[in-house]
Amino acid sequence: SAKRQRQQSALGRLLDRSPAQKRGLRLSALLAALGVIAGIVPYGLGARVLAGLIDGSLTAERLLALCLAALGFYLLRAVLLTASTLVSHHIAYGILERLRGDLADRLTRVPLGRVVDTPAGQLKKVFMEDIQQCEIPIAHMVPELVGNLFGPFAALVYLVVVDWRLALASLVPIVLGALAMCGAFYKYAERYGRFDAAQKRMNATTVEYIRGIAVIKAFGRSSSSYRRYEDDVRAYRDSVLRWMRQTQGWMAAGFALLPAGLLVLLPVSALLRSGGVDIATVLLAACLSLGMARPLLSALTLADSTARVDTALREVMDWLDVPELERPTARTELSGRGYLLE
Repeated sequence: SAKRQRQQSALGRLLDRSPAQKRGLRLSALLAALGVIAGIVPYGLGARVLAGLIDGSLTAERLLALCLAALGFYLLRAVLLTASTLVSHHIAYGILERLRGDLADRLTRVPLGRVVDTPAGQLKKVFMEDIQQCEIPIAHMVPELVGNLFGPFAALVYLVVVDWRLALASLVPIVLGALAMCGAFYKYAERYGRFDAAQKRMNATTVEYIRGIAVIKAFGRSSSSYRRYEDDVRAYRDSVLRWMRQTQGWMAAGFALLPAGLLVLLPVSALLRSGGVDIATVLLAACLSLGMARPLLSALTLADSTARVDTALREVMDWLDVPELERPTARTELSGRGYLLE
């Protein structure tokens, strides 16, 4: 039903129109997850090097082996992430091509009043900007967000097996960073909705002003027309600044806390040293904590665009779901009847 469609996520509605591409996205997500894990492994190997240097057990042969292994995992990371990106972008731009074709075809079959009542600037935004936004969830969000979350999760599970106390210490800044991001995402969809509405008004007014400039100057209406254009631009500026003031402090706190694992881990490690935790385990936890920061920050950057992308996707999908104009299937004879056309 239409109500169920509105409740379903826009990305889900988009993928429902391309069921054959879901398997490719799963493959891309798997490759991204393996690539992120391969990128974290060298941090653990680095911890082994440091531990060997401290206790004097590191030989030249072992150092060479660990360095080559780290290099191999970095190369594997590059190969896996490149393959994931190629698969997801191939799928994404194929879907974008079909979306633009389907939308152009839909406009020829919907009631003319719906098209006429929609400002040209808004239609241009749907065709160019909103459809282009569909590339973000398909090519980036689905594979990269899954991979960037799964990699740190796997590293944290491994750290729990090694020493659960150090794992909890590593988890503290992640939890604090997540709470800060909750503040940034509070009423995020509502705030972005206001921003998007202001942007639509500005786009529509800009296109109308440029197209009608000849008529405006001919009839001496430049002052009032420019005032409307200026008001919409200022309203857009104010909506952006208001949104930034409401979220940037929380965002900055989240980005600062997520990679700050050592600030908690090192003091806790110093306390646990008397409890039998060896230096190799401490170094391993420290290096894994550093390794988890990079994918978590990448995931945070992608999550920041979730509401924006969902709004753009809904604009596109709503146009594709507009009922078509009902056309007669049989010829109608007018003889013997009277019709009044007004």
